[in-house]
Amino acid sequence: MPRILSRIPALTQTPRTHPFWLLVVCLLLALLQMSWAGYQLGIGNQGIQIPFLEALHNPQLFARDQMVADTLHAYPSYFFLLCGSLLTVLPVTSLYLLLHFLTTAAVFAAVAYLSRSLFRDRWTTPAAFVLLLAGQHAALAGATIYSPGFTHTWAVFPLCLLSLGLFFRKRYLTAFTLAGLTANLHALEAGHVALLMGIVALCQIRSVGVRRLAAACGLFLLCAAPALVLMASQHQQFDAQWLQLMHIRSADHSFPSSWWVAGDTEVPRFVCMIALAALAMSFPMRPAQRRKTLLLAGAAGVPFAAGFLFTDVYPVPLVIRAQFFRASALLLVLAILIIAHGCVAALRLAFARPARVRRWQVGMEIFSAIFTAAVVALPA
Repeated sequence: MPRILSRIPALTQTPRTHPFWLLVVCLLLALLQMSWAGYQLGIGNQGIQIPFLEALHNPQLFARDQMVADTLHAYPSYFFLLCGSLLTVLPVTSLYLLLHFLTTAAVFAAVAYLSRSLFRDRWTTPAAFVLLLAGQHAALAGATIYSPGFTHTWAVFPLCLLSLGLFFRKRYLTAFTLAGLTANLHALEAGHVALLMGIVALCQIRSVGVRRLAAACGLFLLCAAPALVLMASQHQQFDAQWLQLMHIRSADHSFPSSWWVAGDTEVPRFVCMIALAALAMSFPMRPAQRRKTLLLAGAAGVPFAAGFLFTDVYPVPLVIRAQFFRASALLLVLAILIIAHGCVAALRLAFARPARVRRWQVGMEIFSAIFTAAVVALPA
């Protein structure tokens, strides 16, 4: 096997797809994914968020609603304010459908950008699109790569992926700036990607530079300042009752012990996806991107360890609220890209068969690539 892999033609720089055609493809894929994976209104947190938008648009509608009055201003996000202002143009049903469609297309575009940041291979991106299209992939802590309903978590997902793509391209200042701006829409998701990038940058401090990293962190804090001010102005009591309510309301987000349910396949499937990605990394990959990918996976272990120790073992309110395991969605996207790259590299053997490699060995590579792609792409 090592001899086979060592003779695979090196991945060379390929022409970039014109942005217009990439946009067209992403829009078409968004339509296809929404038709296949589904779209719903009123699911999840929308039961809370839609009243927020309506109340901001017309304060008379929920003037006596205690839930809206008590919780609307407790969210450290400007997402609802922005969407509420758009209700003057479209009703909430049409607005959410349009925003969901645009966000879905943006996710495909961000995946394409991240793919090109990792691999100089034009076929990895369409292969990743195929693996993502069904929208069934789930990470840990209730995080998913596709959401059937529009929420502020889904809205910022492409921005987080874009930040990662910029980070892999060594555009550190831009990556942290974008993450800081994203924090004003969703502080948790932006904080997760900034934390992972910060840990990797610390591990590569010689190449990144102390001044550049300090400037990047400063830009993040500066851009995230509006959300940080909102968070600092909140005063909440973290007592036993709060902890009990968190176990009821957000157990899957914050407490890993709640994941182990009989018949639930999400955790084993996530582990299998990471294992497949680890195997696929045996195919040629740029050394710098390989190191950064491995560091990013290792960096996730830091918040994940804290997310277990300081929630189930010794509960700490800050860590419980941070919901670190939701960052696993970013790792899952990276895993799918690496698996797609491995499938493409294996199929390439059929068209450039190395010397001293037998036909049955090449056939096994092709079969394994097609079988792996089918297992990952199709819902169980």
